[in-house]
Amino acid sequence: MSQDPVESLCIGVDLGNTRVKCWALGAAADWQQGLSLADQQAIRSAAWLDRVMQWRDQLVHSLPIASAQPAVEWVIASVQATITGRFCDRITSHFPSDRFRVLSSADVPLRTRLPARQKIGIDRLLTSWVAWQNNRRGEPGPTIVADAGSALTIDWTGVEGEFRGGAILPGVQLQLQSLGEHIPALSAAVESIIQQHLSPQPATSVPSFPGMDTESAIAVGVYTSAAAAIDRFVQQVELESATRVQLWLTGGDAPRIAPWLKSQYRLEPDLMRDAINRLIYV
Repeated sequence: MSQDPVESLCIGVDLGNTRVKCWALGAAADWQQGLSLADQQAIRSAAWLDRVMQWRDQLVHSLPIASAQPAVEWVIASVQATITGRFCDRITSHFPSDRFRVLSSADVPLRTRLPARQKIGIDRLLTSWVAWQNNRRGEPGPTIVADAGSALTIDWTGVEGEFRGGAILPGVQLQLQSLGEHIPALSAAVESIIQQHLSPQPATSVPSFPGMDTESAIAVGVYTSAAAAIDRFVQQVELESATRVQLWLTGGDAPRIAPWLKSQYRLEPDLMRDAINRLIYV
């Protein structure tokens, strides 16, 4: 199917603690697959910056661009100030005509009840805002977003669109790494789980319950602890608000935690992409 030429290009960027994601936004969103880099050591080196610049070139050449030098804007949501500075410097040096915008908490149209709004992670505010917006089109109610990344964050937004706060705990991989580092006898089993269950490929199997060997017992323990934290948070919010909540599950480990949840949920692995896209275009 032919498409009208694109006059400009907007790229959304999610700079997390151990993962970098980039997407084309707006009219270009369906033309090129997004980029996801998930390696803590690589992100702290220069290699990932080169990979993102290459992806940007591929993206521009794949689109029906109306101009030989399209206007390109990067919209960046980041939880790492130092890496953000390096990223913006690389954009400027490789593509001097590109513009970039680093989002802050003030850019997210979500009220908060917290004393220091500026200290809340931009990722938590963005995903909470877009999930609440989506809920308004369906059954209204409190919104909970569980983002299963390096950390597992669980955040509550009230029915009127006020961010109420949440909980932060170690994510799946951090729990596994902690066991492997502090209990040497478990290090081999932990490494096997990381290789098998935390690869970039989608999860294809769920560990059996209960765990019948060391490896499966660790996997069951980590997944059920994450799911139990989410379920308990949902239960407490429903108790305090006296109504059913809408639970959104996102983040890289969301598909692996989902089978262990008792609460009803909606799985949206790229809720950050949707949030940045809506913030810019809606």
